[in-house]
Amino acid sequence: MRKIAGLLLSVLFLMTYSISSAQENTQDSCEAIDVAREIDAAYNTFLATRSTLDSDQLMRTADDFLLTLQGILANCGSVAASDDPLFAGYAAGDGTIENPYGFNQAGESSNGVTIRPVDFIRPADDIIQEDEPAYHEWAIVTVEATCPITHNGDCRVGYENFRLMGESGTLYDSYFALQYAEQLEASIPPGRSREGGIAFIVPDEEANLRLVYYPDPYAFFGEQPVTYHRAQPSIEVSATARLIVRGGPGTQYAPLDALERDTRVNAIGRNDSGRWIRIDNGWVSAEYVNTGDSDLNLLPIIDAEN
Repeated sequence: MRKIAGLLLSVLFLMTYSISSAQENTQDSCEAIDVAREIDAAYNTFLATRSTLDSDQLMRTADDFLLTLQGILANCGSVAASDDPLFAGYAAGDGTIENPYGFNQAGESSNGVTIRPVDFIRPADDIIQEDEPAYHEWAIVTVEATCPITHNGDCRVGYENFRLMGESGTLYDSYFALQYAEQLEASIPPGRSREGGIAFIVPDEEANLRLVYYPDPYAFFGEQPVTYHRAQPSIEVSATARLIVRGGPGTQYAPLDALERDTRVNAIGRNDSGRWIRIDNGWVSAEYVNTGDSDLNLLPIIDAEN
């Protein structure tokens, strides 16, 4: 009976979850109404079969039902339960630029430490009452860091191990704020966890921030923000008009060929300004190609001679 009572409490908890957290979810299967329907379907199946089971079978069926509920929660818990774009729609990552950390999801870093972002405050000017540049604001990401029990000695994790990445690829350094006493600065014994905040100064207009981890904390620390483009080998594009294929990124280069409207080709690079893209047999103007959902800025920059 205790297990059945716990089962009912789990149902009530997940119903609450489906109304509150899942409403922030961007995955169709995790919309509040979809979560509620999944829970209803699993619960109704359990109710329909329990009257025909003996006590042992009932306990096993209750265990199966609890696993189903936990699966729904785990599936939908990978999406941010935060009103801010930080980590929105991202599942657990390893903290790299290509795979940033997801909100409230534990991800193992490249040196074995497990990082779980648990809170985000922006603006945090009322907490960190220190000057920042004009049109910028303080932001705080709170993370929980766990040292693996197999680690040889304590794990060292500090605010300087992290950067915030804007949607353009710009990386913003973390800061030591004198007036903020809860900064992440910890030596963590194996098998133990520590929680702390990381302070950043970001432009007011910067959006879709992601948390990135650096195992070498001083690799770029103290530098001005740097923009990194995550190179993608190729992107399929289509011509929106008849295009001249030229020998270089500009109208000053000789024509080599032509692309008819709606012809699909692979873009393998771009010039520094992003106004021209490199395809297999030359260069075409980026203004007259359709990239679909792809981002041309993810293409590697190619010299005109290549």
